[in-house]
Amino acid sequence: MNSDLCRIENNTLVTLWNCGFFSCMSQRLSCIISYAHIKKVYPSKIDSSAQFEVAKPIAGDLKTDVTHRFLRTNIQNIPKYIPEIKFTDQFTDYKKLDYSHLNPIIKTYFEPSTEVYAKINEYKQLLDIDYENTCGIFYRGNDKWKECKIASHEDFIYKALELKEQNPNIKFYVQTDEEVFLQKFIKKFPDSVYIDELERMDNKESIVGFQLERGTDTRINHSIQLVAAVNLLAKCKILITHTGNCGFWSVLYRGHKNNLIQYYSDNHNKNIGKWI
Repeated sequence: MNSDLCRIENNTLVTLWNCGFFSCMSQRLSCIISYAHIKKVYPSKIDSSAQFEVAKPIAGDLKTDVTHRFLRTNIQNIPKYIPEIKFTDQFTDYKKLDYSHLNPIIKTYFEPSTEVYAKINEYKQLLDIDYENTCGIFYRGNDKWKECKIASHEDFIYKALELKEQNPNIKFYVQTDEEVFLQKFIKKFPDSVYIDELERMDNKESIVGFQLERGTDTRINHSIQLVAAVNLLAKCKILITHTGNCGFWSVLYRGHKNNLIQYYSDNHNKNIGKWI
């Protein structure tokens, strides 16, 4: 167990990693699996007070646990420990994830909170999304280029055009952190839908979460909205996603590889970028 990520105190898993929201989610998952390998059982108690500082109103707050605002923290139906389970990070082929072993963990430890479920229902009704006739488009831009090669706006638009030719009646639900990408996409596909209240920006040096104001509920509300938005993507019949922690969680919540189209990137070789 990496002490920079987590530790065990009296059988309680204490998670520590802080960065972007879904980076925190990924490392929380990593720590849950590490705990299981050490204890041969999954944790019944998790303290994530030191995590998700990005979602808190006070900068540097590593003591307030806000996890219950976006995840159900009343742990129930703890999965049986299986030695074969392993953590795979964001930079992988999502079709090769071990969904059969990961799904029970996601269900137990990352089930959305009641606040998030309320947002999911609100967005579904507001956008009039028919999951069976919708393709989710998940584009993460801005500072992601620092970690890996990211697809151009045109790459995603061309992939959507290919899909539209095969499925003329398909509609698109777009989730992105880049305003410019969104405007290009809806110009090409005017009947696309998106969540207007979710913040976007165009800044190649940062992420949206780091730019939000402190001292109010803005950051925690953004996190609730974000988890809801990603769950909407997960429910779409077809998903076109980037490679990264955000895309990683769209497929973890999806729980299967069916109708998944991924722009694969490798953080060890920034020249690698391809559709898989």
